[in-house]
This record gives sequence, structure tokens and C-alpha cells, in this order.
Amino acid sequence: MKLTDSSIARPVTTAMVAIGLIVFGLVGVTRMPVDIYPQMTVPMVIVGTIYPGAGPQEIESSVSLPLEKQLGSTPNLSKMTSRSVENVSVITLQFEWGSNLDAASADIRDRLAIAASALPSGAQTPFVLKLNTSMMPIAQYTLTGNMDQTELRELADDFSTLLQRVPGVASISVGGGAVRQVHIDVDARELASAGVTNEQLMQTLMAQNLNYPVGGISTGGTHYLIRLVGQYDDIEQIRNTVIGTKGTTPILLRSVADVQWGPEEVTSYARYDGKPCIYMTVQRRPDANTIKVAQGVREEMARIQSTLPSGARVNLIFDGSDQVKKSINSVSSDLIVGIVLAALIIFLFLRRFRPTFFVTTAIPISMFFAIFFMFVAGFSINILSLSGLAIALGRVVDDSIVVFESIFRHRERDPDGKRAAAIGTAEVGMAITASALTTIVVYLPLLLLRGLVQILFREMV
Repeated sequence: MKLTDSSIARPVTTAMVAIGLIVFGLVGVTRMPVDIYPQMTVPMVIVGTIYPGAGPQEIESSVSLPLEKQLGSTPNLSKMTSRSVENVSVITLQFEWGSNLDAASADIRDRLAIAASALPSGAQTPFVLKLNTSMMPIAQYTLTGNMDQTELRELADDFSTLLQRVPGVASISVGGGAVRQVHIDVDARELASAGVTNEQLMQTLMAQNLNYPVGGISTGGTHYLIRLVGQYDDIEQIRNTVIGTKGTTPILLRSVADVQWGPEEVTSYARYDGKPCIYMTVQRRPDANTIKVAQGVREEMARIQSTLPSGARVNLIFDGSDQVKKSINSVSSDLIVGIVLAALIIFLFLRRFRPTFFVTTAIPISMFFAIFFMFVAGFSINILSLSGLAIALGRVVDDSIVVFESIFRHRERDPDGKRAAAIGTAEVGMAITASALTTIVVYLPLLLLRGLVQILFREMV
């Protein structure tokens, strides 16, 4: 066996290669994402459309059905279902396993652009959502305090911006409380006496509350961009909006309506320990390490807690990294115990330290070698990939014992250690290769399966 002979003849090179494999493995293990299960992308795309103020029947007829006609011919589509509820249309498209969801999402967006002309003017632009395991929240916090719910919500919105700066965080969802908004309570009699209708009032406010580019001018070799700045900056500007005229006298909004800050209409409630609260849900990026992201969020939350006003408090409700650490530590500890027990058993049978050391050394070398290629292949550290490592290491220990026994037997007959190593390895080389191929043949069919089973067991195999 040329590889074995070269390794025996060049021990320094062999040692350097082994050290290099360990270093590459250490680099890979520090950069691989950590999670309970492998990264999974479910072959499903959700198309959501918000149509404020519309009932379920109107949503179905004016939103869901036009979109279904356009999306029904999407390639590789296996099933399509829709749900029309108040204000919202949700269409679920399920594709064949193995379909390219990026291409499917792009095709869906093109079809939605075509269908946009058939949607009502009040309907918002449909959004496309792909489902994968990274969408599961890794942490959830609540913000409580003895203060107005709108102020508490503004605090949470400010903190969500800070949390999004944590490396690995994809998004922060904030819910509960009440968002502060401007309330315009119109006096119907005053509005009618001013000769302004509700529709005219709405159109006037929308037309006034915008910034609009109007072009540019060039003078003296300098070009200036000009834009009309009309977006409201404070509530007084809203009150002083001209909504019409009576003769030559302008009619201001304040004369026909009461304009005040107030909370939005409450449609849901969030409670923590029986008290109103604001909840914040943290989601990570698909390639991020769950444990590192959760740790970074905890550190940022501790810093935020020190800046909160008196009476406000951040509470940790759920930390997904705890379950990840418990699962990974459990499998890792079993793996380490297995290595230690294997070394003890080998020592009990051989009763020599050097042979035991040589056989045991093959375990970390092969493990880090496998971890490096797992990193190159884009795998993550999870309970299934670690289980695959445990199975593979058992195979390595078995083969190492067989090879060393053969070398040890020839070493007793031949004083030349290198020649005994070469002959002993060559003698059992074919048998070990056949045994390894047998193991591969046993597990290879798992890669030929389709669907969720293939995704779960691909990294283990």
C-alpha cells in the first residue's frame, strides 16, 4: 500500500499532516453554526396580502382568487391552499421536495407583480415568506414597567434597534402595548358647515404629508436637487393644515377637528405575571451560531437594563440556546466518555502505554479531519452530525485495533519496526477496506431517500 509505505517512510511529514488536520478541524469547529437539528428549508412558500378594512368574503373574491389564478401554474407546485380572514389573505404553496425555493420565490414575485394590477387599490403589496428552521425564535423577552403602555412600547422599539446590531441577529419582533399615533376627532357639523367632505379631508391630509422631488437646477457649474418637503414633523403642523377656504379665509383642521396624540386601537393584549407587558422575539440569521447569538443578546439586554428608567424591567421568558447547549453537551459528553472507555479497554488488553497511545491518537485526528470537511460542506454542529461522528469514531477505533494487532504480531518476529508496520498494515488493509465499504453500503441508502428523512440524516451519514 503506497500511502501506508509513504507514511511510514516519512514520519515527520505524517506528523505535520496530522497536526494540520487538527488545526483545520479546530478552525472549522469554531466557525460552524450550532443548533439542535440540521438547517432545514421546508419546500413551502407563504404569500400574504393585507387589505385593511375588508371582510373575509371580500378578501377571498378580490385578493385570494386573483392571486391563485396567477400562482396556480408555478413550476413544481404540488399543493396550494388559501385562507381568507378579516384584513388578511394567506396563500400557502407547497412544492416538491428538492425544488429550488430561491428560483420558485423569484418566479412567485414575478407572478405577483403581474397580478398586482388586479388587486384593489387599498390592498398592500403581497409579501413572500420562505419557511426554514432559522425562523424559529432563539429568545423572547418582555418589558414591564409602571408607565404608560405607549411609552413602554416606544422604549421597546428603541431597544429592538439596538438588539438588531448584535452579530447574528436577523430580526426583532415587537408586540403588545399600544403604538402612539395621531387621533383626529372630526366635528361633523363644523366639517359640513365648512363645505368639506370626509373624503376631501382624507385626500388633503395624505397630499400634505409627503416629501416629493421636483427636479433640479444648475447654476455656476453646480447642480442642485430640489424637493418639496411637506411631511409632518409635529402635531401642530397637522392642526394648522389648510383643508379648504371659505371665501378668502382659509379653513384650518383645528377649526373642525380635535387633533391629539393617543394610543392605537387595541386588538390584542400581552401579559407577564398578570401585568401588561411588551414582548420582543429574537430571530437569528440562517448561518449564525445559536449559542453565540443568544449570548450576545443577553449581554446587550444586560446593558439595556442598566439604562432603563425607574420601574421598567426586562424579563427573559425563553432562551433557545439553553436547550441547544444541553443537547449538544449531552451528545459531546457521551462521545468523550466513549473515547475514554475505548482507551481504557485497549490498555487493559494490551497492557502497554505506547500502543494504547498510538491507537487513541487516531481518534482526535480522524475526528478533526471529519469536522473540517463538515465545515467545508456547510454542515452544522447538531445532535445528528455528532451522532454520525460517534459512529465513525467507533469504526476508527475498531480498525486501529485490528491494524495495531497485526503490526504488533509482526514486530515480535521482525526487529525492524518500519518493515513490521508496513507488512502488518498491508496484511489487513484489504480486510479493513472491505469492512469500511460494508459500513458505507449500510448507511448509503439514507442519502437516496427524499424529503425530510434525507435532510435529517444527511449530516449524520
